[in-house]
This record gives sequence, C-alpha cells and structure tokens, in this order.
Amino acid sequence: VDIKTRVGLVASAWWRPLAALDVALTYRAALAIDNEFRTFAKIQTGILNGDVSILFKDVEYYTPHTLTLAAAWRPTPSLTLLADFVLSLWGLAPKPVPDVSIAVNLGTPDPTAPLVLQPGDGDYWNTISIRLGIEWTARFSRTITHTLRGGVAYEPTPIPPQRGLLTLIDSDRYAFTVGSGFLFSGFTNIFKE
Repeated sequence: VDIKTRVGLVASAWWRPLAALDVALTYRAALAIDNEFRTFAKIQTGILNGDVSILFKDVEYYTPHTLTLAAAWRPTPSLTLLADFVLSLWGLAPKPVPDVSIAVNLGTPDPTAPLVLQPGDGDYWNTISIRLGIEWTARFSRTITHTLRGGVAYEPTPIPPQRGLLTLIDSDRYAFTVGSGFLFSGFTNIFKE
C-alpha cells in the first residue's frame, strides 16, 4: 500500500474597518490522502498458466479548496454577532469511488485485454455554506467571566441528484450549537499576597 500525503496552502487577510467590526478572508487549498494498492498473482493449474495483476487507486480523505469570508461585529462590549460565508470548490474534487484495473494473462496466444473499472468524474457542485453565531459575555467579578454562545449553520450537499448504477447518498445539513464557558483570571496576583 502506497499512501501519499499532500501539503496544502492556507492564507488569510484580516481587516478592522471600524472599532467594533472585524472582517477576514481565508483561503485553504484542497487536501487529499491518496491510496494505491497493487497485487500480482501467478496462476499455475496445469491447464491454465499465467498471471493476474490488480491495481486499486482511490482518495481516502479529501477536503476541497475553500474561500471563507467572515465578519464579527460587537454592537456592545458584551455582545458579538458573527457570520461566515464559505465557498467550497467541490467541483474540483476527484472521483468519489476507486479506480480498479484488472489484467489477466493466462498464457494463451491471445491474452485478454485489461478490465478497467473507472466510473465517471464526480461532477460535484460547488457549495456556499452560511454560518451565524452570537456570543454574550458577562463579568461576575474581577476574576470570573462567563460567556454564552449559540450558532446555526446551513451546509448544502455537493452531490447532485443521482441516477444510474453509481448512487452516492448525501443531503443538506443544518447545524445548531450552544456553548458556555467560564474564564478565571487574576489568581496569580491573589496567590502572590
């Protein structure tokens, strides 16, 4: 088994047009882990003599090129509203199923041609995901801060309607999140006294 890893570029730019508004743009290159498996077998039965070779190639893990535009607005010091718009270039993705090549040579004068099982391209759709969030922070004392967070996201499927022998199953996704956190700070000064 031969596993190849690719290195991907990540680049971003950040801008603060107003004291209460941050805007960022991020690009992340596609990342994939390719798999390649070759096997070879000799056949010697007395009647049939020859060899069989099988080549199996697929992409084990893949994330597409993405471009993200994000904004965070703080209408008050304790409230932050967030929005992300993510363009995922799934249309550049590799085929979703493995390529399999099988070559059989049984030692006959006319060996069989290789059998190649290669489905068509993935023909994925590029998608735009939307993510919205809210964060509220309250300071209980000089050393304790509490934060509440919530969010919602919509992620459309990159897979078009399926017809034919090869069927990939996927659907649009909606995500809802909630969170809470406490920050304890300033204890180093207490312990010094």
